[in-house]
Amino acid sequence: MGLTSFKMEEQLVHKIVSSLDVKMSNQEKLKLNVKSQGSFHAAIYYSKGIGYMDAKNYEKAKEMFKEALKLDPNFEDAKEKLDAL
Repeated sequence: MGLTSFKMEEQLVHKIVSSLDVKMSNQEKLKLNVKSQGSFHAAIYYSKGIGYMDAKNYEKAKEMFKEALKLDPNFEDAKEKLDAL
């Protein structure tokens, strides 16, 4: 998933919320933005994990995949890579 996909996802969610005329509290808006940022940072850790795998540094790769999953527990690719190690 490219980094621009996260921005597109965020924009789509905001358009849907806006088009449905959903009233969100400031706290709900903040949660929505935090989730988006978490996914972005999880993708960064995942990418680092792939780099460590390529360098055959499997322990460091595991650490990166675990960090990605802390930020986004539903990150299936990170789960699969971690399970493979």
